[in-house]
Amino acid sequence: MSSNLTSDEVKQLVLVFAEEFYNARDLTKKVVALPHADKNNLKTGDKVEAHYLCAYRCIKTISTPDGNISGKDLSGGLTDKVNGMVQGNLTVLPFLKLDEEVEMNKLGKLLKPIAISLVNNLEADYARFMMENSGHQAGTYGTPVKTLYEVAKAGAIMESFEIPQKEDWFYVVNPFTLNKLADDLRSPDASGSEDERLSKALRERFSLDMQLTEAATLADLTTADTGGNRVGVLAATPDGTYRTAQYTMQQTLAVSDFGTFSGTVPAGTVVKVAGRNRLNPITGQPILDEAMKVIEHTGVVASDAVLTDGAGDLIVSGPALHETDGTYNTVDSPLTAGDKISMLGEDAKSYQPNLFWQKQAFAIGSAPTKGSLKINCLHTTKDGLQFQVSADPDTREVRFDFRPVYYVIDPFFAGQGWG
Repeated sequence: MSSNLTSDEVKQLVLVFAEEFYNARDLTKKVVALPHADKNNLKTGDKVEAHYLCAYRCIKTISTPDGNISGKDLSGGLTDKVNGMVQGNLTVLPFLKLDEEVEMNKLGKLLKPIAISLVNNLEADYARFMMENSGHQAGTYGTPVKTLYEVAKAGAIMESFEIPQKEDWFYVVNPFTLNKLADDLRSPDASGSEDERLSKALRERFSLDMQLTEAATLADLTTADTGGNRVGVLAATPDGTYRTAQYTMQQTLAVSDFGTFSGTVPAGTVVKVAGRNRLNPITGQPILDEAMKVIEHTGVVASDAVLTDGAGDLIVSGPALHETDGTYNTVDSPLTAGDKISMLGEDAKSYQPNLFWQKQAFAIGSAPTKGSLKINCLHTTKDGLQFQVSADPDTREVRFDFRPVYYVIDPFFAGQGWG
């Protein structure tokens, strides 16, 4: 007669799995971890709110002798709240059938592939979320990165936008790109891993403290087949106030004149608005590149959008904000009806952008899951994420569940990197 699985055995299994789960994560340890969303009956797609203040902004005013700045439009002030969205539940299948003869000191070897399976799914999904909410563009859209100089362009964008380095900066490429970049650094006396040598080279050649690494989970995008109708206009003047955008950092753009195109513009599509230029938030002046050219405003379509006869609404991450004497302006002049807007890239073509970001661009949290077996154990990782392990003591089956919550803190602390 088989022995039942005890709650103490499940608790020990949970501790081992927690360590394997944490060790397997990569991208999700390079962003802010926010507290568990401890609310009942949360469903996929529900929005949750967390408290987090990303940065401060100094303002210049003409005040009264007593320091009164009541006449200054403070645009609502920097928010200390961020909104997240509950994702689908991640469950590893098939359930683990724990043999009686398994020694508890060998659980790590047994649980590691389960943790890796869960994490691979999580990080592939999270990488897509990051791609769809990265506000900057470095390089020429669609052009592969081949040199460290092209990687360093991302650092120049981040420096020009005054993204603080109090947290780590990251640049992630796929394994093939990393091999190409590392090939330029190969020498008989080379030591260290490829990403370590590349990050060191960025520091030495470009005085850029950015971690360059690889991830096989980067998302790709297949652009809409518009029949060549990739340029249209803004059909209406969008709301460019910080007060409207502060909790989502998104902006709705009504567009038209994309020819006769009727179809879906996929999330992750990058759009550019002609004649509206990206600002350095500290100087209030347009950012100029190495050729002394302005950098036009771009945004990323955050969710699939349907156009009919060339018209519809695009919800874009990375808003073009402009107010008179606005503290949080991101462009040098307001977007206006009639402005030319284009979808970057070619029709029906697959692209996989590299990603760069500062840790405070994004956050990840967790939401409750419901146990389906007789013993249910919740565990919080060392960085605050909560997962659940449930077990049936009679059959000795064990189930692993994790329900993530994704947050955008500031899309302008991130971007897509090209050559």
